[in-house]
Amino acid sequence: AGAVRARKCFPGRGNRPGQQISMKFEGRKSKKYDILVNPYPIFASHLVIASDRHVDQNIWKRYVDMLDLARALGGFTVFYNGPRCGASAPDHFHFQAASRGQMPLECDIDAVLDSLHGTAVQDMHGTPDGSCPLVYLTAVQDAELFHYRKFNRGIFVMRAATSKSAAKMFYRLLDCAPVQEEGHEPMFNLLSWYSQGEFRSVVIFRKSHRPHHYFSTGEGHLMISPGCADMAGVVVTPLEEDFRKMTPALLEEVY
Repeated sequence: AGAVRARKCFPGRGNRPGQQISMKFEGRKSKKYDILVNPYPIFASHLVIASDRHVDQNIWKRYVDMLDLARALGGFTVFYNGPRCGASAPDHFHFQAASRGQMPLECDIDAVLDSLHGTAVQDMHGTPDGSCPLVYLTAVQDAELFHYRKFNRGIFVMRAATSKSAAKMFYRLLDCAPVQEEGHEPMFNLLSWYSQGEFRSVVIFRKSHRPHHYFSTGEGHLMISPGCADMAGVVVTPLEEDFRKMTPALLEEVY
């Protein structure tokens, strides 16, 4: 918190590089955003969608804007890092977006949802071989909620024909999750995209900001601070030495 207070708010309009241009995006209920090129991209066509006002990172009343962005941007996946879940600017609200198909978790879930058309989802309980890792949980109007039983435990998948029903489902799901501090949102990462005429979202719940390796010293240290990209399968190692010592077992420890 002290480091955040001590530096300039870099997504803010007055603190961006002179070369940084932007496109306007109108959210719901007078909320406005600037669509920017990410100055430190980790994906092809990596964008930052920053609020035009300096407000904290919090998804409350902004999830529908995320869905509107996903539909407007077409071939992009929009993602959100909670303030203690990988957000580089927890003091300034922002989404990110990247061309679809670059994150393994997104690709796998997208393929499974594509295969579900015409399926009686109420009878879905997953398959032992993992060919269908989704387990149906409930529905709200035209929105359906599934548990993704592959990779990590705390991953939930939603699909809906309308943003209104998707939002109802999303906020009911958040209400079920624990919060570490009163007045704060649960710890999670979120991906959303629009495909096959429906909104699709993935909620990844978590209990830690960083793995214990981040705080270790010596050989056990890893400078990995997972955000949405990492939790969706694209792990960022800022240090080359960490990249070289990474193994499947070590990566599983991190998750």
